[in-house]
Amino acid sequence: MENKKYFSIGEVSRLKNVTIKALRYYHNIGLLIPAYINPDNGYRYYTINQFIYLDIIKISKQSNVSVKEIKALFAKAYTNYLKLYLEQKNEEIYKEIKK
Repeated sequence: MENKKYFSIGEVSRLKNVTIKALRYYHNIGLLIPAYINPDNGYRYYTINQFIYLDIIKISKQSNVSVKEIKALFAKAYTNYLKLYLEQKNEEIYKEIKK
């Protein structure tokens, strides 16, 4: 590992309130790839810069955005597009609640 600060999967789980199982799932489907994987034991490590992706995933899931849609959003890596998309999803939820 480099001199960067890495967080183990357990630390990320506690800090970001997401299960280890979910983090492994996100890795397996290519949604959130750990910054470093120890080749000797396969342990996953994340950087603080990846925390924003977890926040986006959590917000997106709360807005009924599918994993497939989240992956597409990350592929575009365009912040304004993401913001607009999530605002539209929230509007859809409010309309459903009003019904």
